[in-house]
Amino acid sequence: MQLLKIRFYQLKRDLGILFFPILALASCISFFAFNHPEKVGLYVVAIIAYLFYSFHKNRGDLAFAYKHFNSAKAQIITEYQLFLLPFSVPVLFTEYWYSFFALHTLVLAIPFLDTSRKIQFKFLFITKYFKNDYIFISGIRKNMFVLIPLIVIAWL
Repeated sequence: MQLLKIRFYQLKRDLGILFFPILALASCISFFAFNHPEKVGLYVVAIIAYLFYSFHKNRGDLAFAYKHFNSAKAQIITEYQLFLLPFSVPVLFTEYWYSFFALHTLVLAIPFLDTSRKIQFKFLFITKYFKNDYIFISGIRKNMFVLIPLIVIAWL
């Protein structure tokens, strides 16, 4: 479980003593979200599953993990299941107790999904106008799909 050991040292270094209060706060937020008076528990399941999927999709160390760790997929699954526990255990004490199993099943499936991008847009025309401003070009490329609707709204 090399990946869990690395995560432990990262959390110890970054959070220190704040780890346990943040863990308790995450559990409280999960409990109150599932006990919301407007019965939004199933939406919370979808949101939590999407957050784990988004984290997995944008994760930069997957290639490193698959190359250097023994049974990397099993380690990633274990990591996700452990990090899901503060959000899923409080669900057992609500009327959405069955969501516990749905959450763990959804998060279990995430490492098996193919998250590689099929089409990569390069936006090569940007470099023609901004030759030496690499930070600006990188910002435009990363946020192009957000900037286009904002530009259209500004024109309107």
